[in-house]
Amino acid sequence: MGNTETVLIVGAGPGGMEAARAVADLGKRAILVEAKGEIGGTPYSSYATLTPDLQETEEAMGHIVRGIHQNPAIDLRLNTRVVKSEGEVGAFHVTLESEDSTQTVVEVGSIIVATGFQHFDPGRETQMYGYYEYDDVITLVDAERMFKSGAIVRPSNGEAPERVAFIQCVGSRDRQIGNQYCSKVCCGIASKQSIEIKRMLPNAKVFIFYIDMRMYGFWEDQIYWKAQEEYKVNYVRGIVTEVIRKGDKLLIKGEDTTMGRPMEVLMDMVILSVGMEPSKGVDSHVIEPLEALLFSCCRAAPGRQIFFRGIRPPRLSFARRCAVVVSKDGDHGRR
Repeated sequence: MGNTETVLIVGAGPGGMEAARAVADLGKRAILVEAKGEIGGTPYSSYATLTPDLQETEEAMGHIVRGIHQNPAIDLRLNTRVVKSEGEVGAFHVTLESEDSTQTVVEVGSIIVATGFQHFDPGRETQMYGYYEYDDVITLVDAERMFKSGAIVRPSNGEAPERVAFIQCVGSRDRQIGNQYCSKVCCGIASKQSIEIKRMLPNAKVFIFYIDMRMYGFWEDQIYWKAQEEYKVNYVRGIVTEVIRKGDKLLIKGEDTTMGRPMEVLMDMVILSVGMEPSKGVDSHVIEPLEALLFSCCRAAPGRQIFFRGIRPPRLSFARRCAVVVSKDGDHGRR
């Protein structure tokens, strides 16, 4: 018989931490494996504030992080990767390798994959937005670093921008680069950041160029309408085709799809709303070591974007049919 009282969780981002806490609350033992040297994942390391209240990330997630470290039922293993797995439902033998190459085998009854995401690199596939060409073209992540420092400035000259534009769906909903999916969070993050910019620079004009604004849950009322009505952020439905330098400004070219006409507007700074992709190395460090178990136990396999496909539609969990669970923390697509 396997060790059904122990659950292995791969990835210590928000999804992995919550899974570990839930396992511990059920009176079971959780082994939480994280490849990096700290827990919290991309949101904890990259974002200055979190929605809906724009609370500082360290404060908003701090109690969760502390809870993981202080919970005796959670065996946290940092700088550790999965390198091999074998066994069957309820009796998995998983080999873990630490930073010093020491390997240990753990016996677990269930496995939760919560390896999270990374942000799309806008210069990897296309240069039409000039991310690696113009200093004043930045990403949401770059902007978050500025918010953490307490000032939003143009990288080219250190001055506060008077006109700022967000371009949505960079690296998402794009068949040409193979990322057909909506990353789901970019619209909300851009709206959040537009509010932060207006708080720091009340006289700045902020524009968000979008294909469709996809706001979920509380974002509709607490961020989207708030940005427009209280902070006077301009939402422009359109497609940006090119960003070029004109003097010391950036010229955005594209089409205003609401009015059905070409548009050209000058900006001081352009922020690219980059989408989400599965974490780097998830194929070699997670999928390959667990591939046999994922297929034999769950008939789950990597999808076209290294998301997992289950035996049932995404709305229905297949956890009761198998003991390898793919969490919603960036691994089963944007659901």
